Amino acid sequence: MTPTNDLAERPSPVIAFRGAGAGLAGLSLRTGLLNLSTLFFYRFWARTQARRAIWSRISIDGDPLEYSGRVAELLFGALFIALVILIPLSLLSFSVEVIRALWDLPFLILWGPFIYLILRVLVGAALFRARRYRLRRTLWRGLRFDQDGNAWPYGFKTLGYFVLSVISLGWTIPLKRKALTKHVWRRTRLGDAAFTFEPAEEPIYRLFAVGWLSTVGFAVVGVPTLMAISSMALVFSQGSGITVLQWLPFIIAPVIYGAVILFAQWMFSYYEAAVLRWIAKSLRLGEARFRLDLTGGQLAGLRTSNFLLVVFTLGMAQPVAQARRARLITQNLHVEGNFEPASVTAGPETRSDGGEGLADAFDLGAI
Repeated sequence: MTPTNDLAERPSPVIAFRGAGAGLAGLSLRTGLLNLSTLFFYRFWARTQARRAIWSRISIDGDPLEYSGRVAELLFGALFIALVILIPLSLLSFSVEVIRALWDLPFLILWGPFIYLILRVLVGAALFRARRYRLRRTLWRGLRFDQDGNAWPYGFKTLGYFVLSVISLGWTIPLKRKALTKHVWRRTRLGDAAFTFEPAEEPIYRLFAVGWLSTVGFAVVGVPTLMAISSMALVFSQGSGITVLQWLPFIIAPVIYGAVILFAQWMFSYYEAAVLRWIAKSLRLGEARFRLDLTGGQLAGLRTSNFLLVVFTLGMAQPVAQARRARLITQNLHVEGNFEPASVTAGPETRSDGGEGLADAFDLGAI
């Protein structure tokens, strides 16, 4: 009898999403109203509840993810960052403005750009720490995800690519996305099993160019159109007593700007889908490889509907929008090859290093 290789015969794990995003409508309404009634102080509880609900709906090989984050970690993390960074930085900025008012010191004019660059570093560090916190509070079959490394190199790298993006009018954004993606995934683990990231081929730059050129072209047409309508309305309203024409620009402006935003969302969705496919294709976990069959049209439809959903519910439907995005991605994400969880050692639960306090300070605390 010929021996068989059990690992080779085992089917690849299946990633699935249980239910639909609309299943979180009740949670979204309740937490949204509590957020408004508490002037958004309830956001720490709302975020934790939404994550637990979304995580529990995502399953890998039949077993759901688990979110173990606690409200206290988010709350005290935000308070810590406010006391250690935000308040001292605000007091320092106020002191500089007082000194500028009392003494004519020309070099202090550089304080504004300097503090802005510091904030860009802090935003980058906040994004790194927030991702690390979410991974460390995510478990699957008792195995904990993790992210190694320090947040500050990522923060300074973010600043460098931001400067390049400004100089290049945004044309280096795909380069930034690739570099920062590699930075975090090459530091990501499940238990003691490290992900590997070897960049694959994907037409990212071509799709970004299409999105950039078409969006700029649409804006170039839309803004002059708005200015022409405004001028015509003012001319026809003079001496005619028709005051409604004077309000026409204020009615047309949101429509045109909203159309530009939606158009950009749609066109850049093809670039975003290519980036997500590239990430999946570049990742490995042991012998397991990943494939994402997400198309630009699918992502464009989701982003447009999510944008309208969040806007018309005043942000209360954010958990529903996030769940719909997770559902679309998991439905199109496939695992090829085998991964043996029994060979992985579960990592210990790490202490909270400020949670998402820094991300929350910059309103980066996405679900």
